[in-house]
Parts: sequence; C-alpha cells; structure tokens
Amino acid sequence: MKRTGTFILFVLFCTGILISAPRVKIVTEYITPQMLATNSAFTADSTVATGLRTVARGTYVYLRAWNFGDTTSIQSATWTMLVKPGGSTATLAGITGLPTWQKFKADLSGTYQVQVSVTTSSGSKDTTVTIYGSTFVGTGGFDNVPAVFPNCMSCHGTTPQFTAIFDRWKVSKHATTFKSKITAGPTSYGIEQFRVHTLGYNHFNITNNNGFDDKATELGWNWTNYAPPKPANWDSLKNRFPSLVAFANVGCESCHGPGNEHVFGGGDTNMIMKSVDEGNCGKCHDSPHLGPEFAQWKNARHSKVIWSSSFAQNNNGTNNLDNCIRCHDGQGYVNFTKGIGTNTNGKTVASHEMVTCATCHDPHGNTNNASLRNRPAGSDTLANGYHYTNVGSGATCMDCHKSRRNTMTYVNTKITSGNWGPHHNSQADIYLGQNLATFGGAPYRSTQHFTFLQNACVTCHMAPTDTASANKDKVGGHALYLHNEETNY
Repeated sequence: MKRTGTFILFVLFCTGILISAPRVKIVTEYITPQMLATNSAFTADSTVATGLRTVARGTYVYLRAWNFGDTTSIQSATWTMLVKPGGSTATLAGITGLPTWQKFKADLSGTYQVQVSVTTSSGSKDTTVTIYGSTFVGTGGFDNVPAVFPNCMSCHGTTPQFTAIFDRWKVSKHATTFKSKITAGPTSYGIEQFRVHTLGYNHFNITNNNGFDDKATELGWNWTNYAPPKPANWDSLKNRFPSLVAFANVGCESCHGPGNEHVFGGGDTNMIMKSVDEGNCGKCHDSPHLGPEFAQWKNARHSKVIWSSSFAQNNNGTNNLDNCIRCHDGQGYVNFTKGIGTNTNGKTVASHEMVTCATCHDPHGNTNNASLRNRPAGSDTLANGYHYTNVGSGATCMDCHKSRRNTMTYVNTKITSGNWGPHHNSQADIYLGQNLATFGGAPYRSTQHFTFLQNACVTCHMAPTDTASANKDKVGGHALYLHNEETNY
C-alpha cells in the first residue's frame, strides 16, 4: 500500500512538473502614435512600430518576453543579441517601467537574431526571434504608372491572385487618400498627414529607409512648392516624378513590412509578413485626431477574446459553427471568410490573434460598407437552416454571434457533454426570433427590430454616443457597448 501511494505521489509530482513549466515567446510589440505621445518610456525613441518582424531600417524594435506555459511570473530575463548584420552597432537596452521588455535599433538592413533566457518559479526556458531590417521598394502600378523592378507589382503583377487584390486596393482609400488630399484637401493638409497617407514616411524618427520622404528628397519633390492642396498637384507629381507615385499611397509594404530584403533574398517569404495584428493598423489609426476607432476597440471585448486549449482542434477544413477558432481567433475568422479551414493542430495561446480591425475589415478594400470582408455564400444561415436577409452590416456580427446548434434537434438528443446547453452569444437567433427552444408548442412574442433596423446589430451597438471624458470611447462605436457600468450611462 505504501509503495502504491509513493508511486502515485511520484506520478503526480512528475505530472506537475510537466504541466507547470515555462514556455516562452518573444513578442514583437507595436508602438502607436498615441502610445508614443503618452508614455515617456517610448517618447525618446520617436519610433512608431507595427509589431511585425520585418522593420524599416533605422527604426526601433520592441521585444517582450512572455511566459505562456503556466501562470508563474518571470523572475529574471537575460537577453542576448546572437546575430546582426556586419557593421551594425545595434545593442539591446531595457525600457523604463517595463521589466520584461527590451529594444534595439535596426540600424542596418539584414538579419537580427535575439535570444532571451527566462527564469520563473517553475523553471527556466530560452527562445529566439529573428528580425529583418529592410528598406522600401514601393508598390508600383498605381494610377497607370507602370511598376518597375523592384516595385512589388513588378513581380506580383503577373499573378492573378495578386492582381485581384491590387485591383481592389487601387481604388480603396488606402491607395487614393494622398492623391485626393493634395488636390482637394483642406488647407491644413501637409507633412503631418503624409506620415499616415504615404509609404514609409518617417514617424518623427529621422532615418533614410527609402520611404516616401526619402524618395521625394532624392527626386527633388518638395511640398513647400505645392502647398496648399490644389487641383494640379497630383498630375504634376505623377508627370514630373513618376517613380515617386509607387510610394505615394498606403501600399503593400505599409502592412506587410519593407520589401527590399524579400526581393533581393530570392523572394524569401520569411522576410515579408502577413498579420491581422492590431498594431499594423494602430501605427496610423491610434491617433485621436484621426478618429476614435482604435481607442474604442481597446475597450471592447473583441480586444480581449478568450483562449482555451480546447480550441486546438483538428482541422476540419470548413471553419463551420463547431470550430471554435472561427470566432475565437482573428485569423480564424479571416480564413472562414475565404472559405478555408484553420489547422489548429498544436496551436497554443502564443499564436492566438484577437478579433482585430483586419479581422472584420479587408485592408485591401472592396465595395462593402467600411470594406467589411466578403463572406462565403450560404453563411447567412442559422444552425436550424433559417436563412436571413436584410441585416446589412450586421451580417458580419451574426457570423459569430449565433447559436452553434439546431436547438430543437439538440434539446431532444441525449446529452453527455459537460457543457450542455446553448453556447454563449446566440444574439442573432434571439434578434431574428428563430432557432429557439419551445415548450408545448407555445410561440414566443418576438422583437420586431429586424423589420426596420437597416444594419441590425450595428445600428444600435455602434451608434455615436457621449464623448465626455467619463464615457469617451467606452460606449457605442467600436467599443460596441450599449451601457457604461462605471458611470451608468
């Protein structure tokens, strides 16, 4: 008996060690204009960062050690720069008030590799991250100015997959805002706005990485010769400085990272990024004077979507309602909109994406309201087969905020699951008065909101509301709340 007890304790002890142990990720953190303006720890660096692993030469990279293996805190972290380009003077440095963060300036183009060794009360672990410093090459092909190597479209312009994306982008606001503003914008329009309306423009930190500002200086285009906005400005730029057009927009590299290393690295896809992370949008849109959407989103539950290890399901190839990752992960929803599954074998919280701007909105643009993503045919259907129409932009919300099951079939089935009952957030079913359990055949009285609200959920939950400091960015808009519990508004 004693030996049996000892053996059980030994097994439990070993199991505890295996379960409770650090697992470490180096997170590349984003820094937005608002963070830069309000946090003195970042102010001196004067760098806005996307959080991508391909960064503009001469800008800072911000790294954070994260133990996602268990709940123990990091007691110590030792950082080492393992690799950097020849001639680089890049060195790691701490950030005041952020003990698990480090930063370095990617002063040259090339590869940087950083290691962190972490100790917690449950053990030690190390990991590495690879960062690429690069310069911009320009989009090319915009406004009928032919792409020339190494512009993005000089290679990708022959591929139908990319030309379809380009054709949507070229008429989007990301592509056309700079053009329209320098010809018909307000008299106040100028260099401060260029930072968010052109490719690679310096965000306060002065560096030459072949962004719009550097290319303009090289070619001799100077805004002081054209200000204020007037009708002839764009034609003058296009005709006199055609190679500048490839940088005169929010182009591919604004969201995928500067492409020079990718181009001259044989098209290495590790050197160009695809991400729905919010930092990609926040580097421009987290500026209060440009709009409150990013600040509102940070107050919404979309920015705090829960993770469960049960989400690491086998890839079912469909992203149907039984696949948690379709709605609990930003990239999972994007995959759903494209009609493809999400392989979650071995997925951990370390690769979990929040429901971010690019989850619902297509950065490349389309003809939908606010460029909401196109969705698969037949997706406007509840689990009981009821097909809904005339819900406008609310259809995007309903993709996730509906019951996972046919209620009448489910309640009459023998249930062995420990979580029997409706899944959370079946608002679409309730709003539409469909797919609800009935008892004795008695019908429910149903809301008639769906008969007159043009955009369903969006109409009420995203309505503009009080902008006083107590409620600002916490109710309506992209915060999505109808009520602020703190103020009872």
